[in-house]
Amino acid sequence: MKRKTFKPVLAATLAATMMLTACGGGAAATTAATTAAATTAQETTTAEATTVAEEAKIIKDEIVVAYNSDVVSMDPQNQSDVASGLIIRHLYNRLMSISDDGELGMDLVESYEMVDDTTYHFKIKEGVKFHDGSDLTTSDVKFTLERAKTMSSTISSASHIDEVIIDNDHEFTLKLTAPYPAILYVLGNMNFSIVSEDAVTAAGDSYGGQPIGSGPFKFVEWVPLDHWTIERFDEYVDGPALASKITCNIVPEAGNRCIALETGEADIALRLSEIDVPNVENNPDLIAHAEVGASIEFMGMNCESEYFDDVRVRQAVNYAINKQEIVDTILEGRGEPANTYVGKTIPSYNPDQEDYPFDIEKAKELMKEAGHEDGFDVTITVNGDVRTRTATLIQAQLAEIGINVDIEAIEWGTYLDQLKTGELEMYILGWSNSIIDPDRSFSTLFPSDQCGYDGNNYTFFKNAEVDKLIAEAAVNTDHEARMKQYQKLQAVLMEQAPWVPLFYQQQPAGTNAKLKGFEYDKNANFYFGNCRYEE
Repeated sequence: MKRKTFKPVLAATLAATMMLTACGGGAAATTAATTAAATTAQETTTAEATTVAEEAKIIKDEIVVAYNSDVVSMDPQNQSDVASGLIIRHLYNRLMSISDDGELGMDLVESYEMVDDTTYHFKIKEGVKFHDGSDLTTSDVKFTLERAKTMSSTISSASHIDEVIIDNDHEFTLKLTAPYPAILYVLGNMNFSIVSEDAVTAAGDSYGGQPIGSGPFKFVEWVPLDHWTIERFDEYVDGPALASKITCNIVPEAGNRCIALETGEADIALRLSEIDVPNVENNPDLIAHAEVGASIEFMGMNCESEYFDDVRVRQAVNYAINKQEIVDTILEGRGEPANTYVGKTIPSYNPDQEDYPFDIEKAKELMKEAGHEDGFDVTITVNGDVRTRTATLIQAQLAEIGINVDIEAIEWGTYLDQLKTGELEMYILGWSNSIIDPDRSFSTLFPSDQCGYDGNNYTFFKNAEVDKLIAEAAVNTDHEARMKQYQKLQAVLMEQAPWVPLFYQQQPAGTNAKLKGFEYDKNANFYFGNCRYEE
C-alpha cells in the first residue's frame, strides 16, 4: 500500500499515473501532506491574504459582476449549468479542486491514498464550518455522495460509487463499483460540492432557496432574473476572502454588459460579445481577457422528432452549415469551427477527426434520399444574443436545402426546462467540461438512459454502440487505450450526427484596469474572492 502527497499533474496523464500507483509502480511511499499542497490559483490562503493586506491598503472590496444568465439552482446536485456553478463555486467546498489547465488539487481533502483500483481513503480538513456554524464532517460527505446517486445531474458519474464508509469524523473510505479513472476529477466538479446533511434534510425538496455551504462566501439574497448577492464568511477554513461582498447582476444583452463595465456600474463583465471586445481593448481604463477553453458550442437536433429521427436528415443539416461563416460573422473571427464533439483542451480531442465539409449539393442529395426533397418547417430554440444571431445565420443557411427555420428566443430557466421535456426540435447550447476528463463530455450527454429529466441528453439520441463505448471507456485504466476509445466514440457520433458541433470560442471577459486579484478562467469557473481595489 502506498501513501503519497498529491501534486498537480496534467489531466491527460493523471489516469496513467493512477494506474501505475494502483499496480505498485512509482516512487517510494511518502507520508501524505496535511495541507492542500495543490490548491488552485483562484484560492488564497490565510497567509497570502494577510500579506496582501499588509502590503497595500484595500479601499474597495465590494465587487459587482455583470453576467448573461441567471441561476437555475443553488443546490449543487440539482444543476449542471455554468450560471449556477458561478455562485456554487463561492458558497461551497468540493473534496478536490481543478484548475482551468486541468491540474488537480485538494479542497476539503487534506490527504488521500489510493488503496487499489476501486478503493480510496481520504482525510478531510478539521475545523471546517458550515455557514450556520455547524461542523462539516464525513457524515456530510457520505450524505452528499449518496445523494448524488439519486440526482439527474450527477447520477451518471455517481453511479460508479459503490459505498462510502465513515472511518471517523474526518476520514472516510470510498469504494467504487469498478475502476473509474475520472473519479478524482468528478469529486472536483461543482455539482459534487459538499452540502450540509442537516440543512438539506430539513428543507427537503425545497433545498437551495436558502443554501448553507462551507465556502468562502455565504448567501445573502437572490432576486430571480435580476441579481444575486453573497458576502464574506469570516470563519472560512482557509481564512477570509479579500472581497467582502459580491453582487452579480443578470444582464442578458452583451452590449449592456459592456456598457456597465465602461460606466463603472460593473467591475467585471463576463460573456462579452466578440463585437464589443475591441471597445474594451481600446479603452485604457479596462482590460480584456479571452482564451479558448474546454467548452464547445453546438446545435442539437431532437432525434425522436418527426424529421430528425432520420440520420440522413441530421447529416444533411451538418453538410448545410457553413461553420467558418458563423465564426467570421458571429465571433468576429475570435474562435474556430468545431470538428468534433469535445472541447479542444479535453484529453482525447482528435484534431484529425474528419468533419462534415460545407456541401449544399450533398445536403440536398441526402434530403431527397430521406423523402424531404421539398424541405420542411422546424423551430430552433435559443437563449441569449450570440445564440440568437447564430440561429439567424443558420436559418439562412438551412433555407438553401428547403428547411424553413422559425427562431424562438426564451429565458434561460425556461429554456433548460423545455430541453428536459423533449419538446424542442432544434436548439443551440454550449457544454463546458469542468472536470477536464473526457468522461464528463460523453457520459452525461449521450447515453440512452440520460435523456431529458434523467440527465443531459437533450437530443434524446439512443445508440447501443455509443452506450457500450461510453461504459467501456469509463472504467478503462489503460490511459492510451482509453483515449483511443474516446476518439472512436467521437467518430461514431460524427457519423450519427445528433449535433452540429459549431465552434470553439474564447468567452471574452472585461475588467476595470484598477481591479486587483481577478484571474481569468478559460472554463468559466470564476472565483471573485481575491478581487479588490487598493490605494
